[in-house]
Amino acid sequence: MHDISSLKSRLQHSLDTIVTKHRNGASGTAIALALTRRLDSLVASVYADSGHPTKKQIALVALGGYGRKELNFASDTDIMFLARTQREKKHAAGAVKEILHALLDCGLEIGHSFRTIDECLEMAETEFDAWLSMLDARFLCGNRAVYARFRTSVATTIKRSDKQSFVRQLLAATNARHQKYGESAKLLEPNLKNSAGGLRDLHTVLWLLRGTGQFPLAQTSPQQKTSVSLLLASPAVKRCAGNRISSPARRGFEFLLRARNEMHLQAKGLHDTLEFTSQRKVAEALHYRNVERFMQDYYLAARSIARLSEQLTAWARETYLEPATKIAAQAVHPSFHLRDHTLEFTGRHSSPLTHFVLEASLLCAQHHARFSSSLEELFQRKLSSVRPIQTTDEARLFRRLLSSPAGVGRILQRLNDLGILGRLIPEWQPMVAFFQHNIYHYYTADEHTLRVIANAEALVNSPSTFGDVFRGLPSRETLYFACLLHDIAKPERVGDHEVQGVKIAHAVLRRLGADDIADDVLFLIRYHLLMEQVAFRRNLNDPQTILDFAAKFQRPAQLDYLYVLTYADLSAVNKNVWTDWKGMLLTELYQKAHDVLTGKLSAEQLRERTSIKTSAAKEQIVTTLAETLSPEETRRHLDAMESPAYLAAFEAEEIAQHLKAIHAQEQPTVLFKHRNDYTEVTVIAPDAPFALSKFCGVLTANDANIFDANIFTRSDGIIIDKFRVVDDISKSSLNQTQCEKIQQELRDVVRGSTDIEHLLHRHRMRWKRRTHKINPNVRVDVEFEDHPRYTIIDVYAFDTLGFLYRITNTLSRLGLNIAFAKIATRADGIVDSFYVTDLTGSKIDAPERREYVRSELLATVMQLAESELVLS
Repeated sequence: MHDISSLKSRLQHSLDTIVTKHRNGASGTAIALALTRRLDSLVASVYADSGHPTKKQIALVALGGYGRKELNFASDTDIMFLARTQREKKHAAGAVKEILHALLDCGLEIGHSFRTIDECLEMAETEFDAWLSMLDARFLCGNRAVYARFRTSVATTIKRSDKQSFVRQLLAATNARHQKYGESAKLLEPNLKNSAGGLRDLHTVLWLLRGTGQFPLAQTSPQQKTSVSLLLASPAVKRCAGNRISSPARRGFEFLLRARNEMHLQAKGLHDTLEFTSQRKVAEALHYRNVERFMQDYYLAARSIARLSEQLTAWARETYLEPATKIAAQAVHPSFHLRDHTLEFTGRHSSPLTHFVLEASLLCAQHHARFSSSLEELFQRKLSSVRPIQTTDEARLFRRLLSSPAGVGRILQRLNDLGILGRLIPEWQPMVAFFQHNIYHYYTADEHTLRVIANAEALVNSPSTFGDVFRGLPSRETLYFACLLHDIAKPERVGDHEVQGVKIAHAVLRRLGADDIADDVLFLIRYHLLMEQVAFRRNLNDPQTILDFAAKFQRPAQLDYLYVLTYADLSAVNKNVWTDWKGMLLTELYQKAHDVLTGKLSAEQLRERTSIKTSAAKEQIVTTLAETLSPEETRRHLDAMESPAYLAAFEAEEIAQHLKAIHAQEQPTVLFKHRNDYTEVTVIAPDAPFALSKFCGVLTANDANIFDANIFTRSDGIIIDKFRVVDDISKSSLNQTQCEKIQQELRDVVRGSTDIEHLLHRHRMRWKRRTHKINPNVRVDVEFEDHPRYTIIDVYAFDTLGFLYRITNTLSRLGLNIAFAKIATRADGIVDSFYVTDLTGSKIDAPERREYVRSELLATVMQLAESELVLS
């Protein structure tokens, strides 16, 4: 007889021993089995100690990860109390209650259920997820005969079940999970359990084979292996997927278990997402010298598991979901035939393997087909024989593939997943699983690049301007080569990869006989970052910006290519990077530059055209407002605005509001306009020192995160500033309470009844200091760029609370007047651009003056980094 305290003590001691084994390098499965034995022993002891007379009528059964003997340090513990009949279930309720309470008293967090055998079997029809847990059921202790009858009944139910329906439901659930947690095995912040290539993919394979009767249910006799380990060594998997896939998957399983164990220890609980903030700690604890190597091992593990999952999924589709009557094969090549959108090998080929693979790839693209599982198995067996593209015929086939009207991204993705693309183009191999410790990117370099091609292809039916331009491109091959090679130098040097990439790409293009398109491809690689830099950081209403940008292009087609490439690149970076707002900015820049290139406009002609358009826009607004405002009054107001961008930033009714506010002389006036997911805040006030900084400070003090700002000043000194903001907590538009507080506090600050530091101090009390290290890869810098009228200052920094307030305050303190600002917040930091002059209206040209401004701004950035606040 054991008392609870001794059981708890024994449980803790065994856990400490297992943690030590893990720290000393024990394998993932060794730890999983040790944790399983630890719980098995406890459950058996509690059952044995129970003196309840009806306990012999029940069996205790482990489910889920516990049933699979796949426990990690913070895994759920699922136990089912099993009775033969409803009568015995009712009779044994007291025993179940006693045993369960004893387990809970030992400190276990248990997910438990109490069912009869018939109730378990009913789940095959009514509760799919619960039925899957029945497939993992493993006997712990108690009435062995009850469990044996349960196991026989489950096996009989499987034999009689609708296999087609089971497979369809399981594959649908897998697809939904991948959609939620990531359908790529190359995410930069993966979920080790649920993302593609995660542990759940192995569980799905196990359920797939058990649920169709291809792999046996758990035995009652003890086996010192996890269910997944037994599965991966089984003839069933080797028969369906081949040993070349199952062996790497076994190594991948070991890696994921060990990494997950460490994640649970680091988090002191259940935590499966490998975030940037934890990757380095986990890597160091597992004795890796750097996080990049650790993550590359993760990608190899995830890729091997994803391949196994894909192979078994393909087998299940062909076996259970394809029509019983096979569709007749269509001959498409002496070595291949086509059956139901699947390319199959006929069994004979005489060409070298590289040529053979390229022929198969081109046929798949042309016929919207996929490789058959047997053809992929052949590729895997012969992988070492695939040589780099060298011959004229091989180069011609690859170029034809990149010229295909559809399927280019899909086929290249598959070639990469199979390890072939890096053998065809050796320069590609360093891209595979290349990891940047940078949260701006969501995928590894190879995965991101192939998604760029897929996103470009998807524009074929898009009604957007991007789609119109894509459909009119002279050569899609040119675009796809640029997509494929635009980041090719990143594994060598991230900093100026667009420059180094030209050299690498030039060698690839020359070897592939693509000299005819090389100039455009190399141009696109060299300048693939240019369009986003100009669109997101420069004043697009400044003719000089458009002229400088347009001067980079030799002809309009290059602009078309770059416009599509920029969209495809940004939309494939991170699910939070692409927004409609960015699309609008890119399109505005594209259209203005296109007018310059197609009209071959000089600087003077562009300014004249801009002036004509501005005058026409003014007259349109004057006419629109004529019923409520006198034309003379409206015209005087518009003429007094120093920037023509004012006309583009506001609608006519908003301009009418501005005039009414100015006449009322109740400055400051604050106007709010709520969009779908952000709020526009317009402030009208007299110009004054530090005015912009004060506005930014009030917004910060009310959790309003500024992602765009337009600054306008009338010739008489009236400021009309427009901010696009989101609530820093909900990431959506501001609520009514926030708007009311912002309005009141802006008035208090402008009128001098309170100050910004007081508001920020009050705000700071609600926040606490960050608990994680700032990403060291975020760029921190200050750059200057010349402009005919202004000095442009680009500030690169960490995204910290109150950043815009502190930076604008510093610029004002340095005696600089901000005429225009462009705010660009990214996942890995920010780059904010300011068009400034000194107080006399002159540019900042003196080198020593620029260096002083730079040092002061950098000092402000670093002070913010040291005191970064996060919401408590």
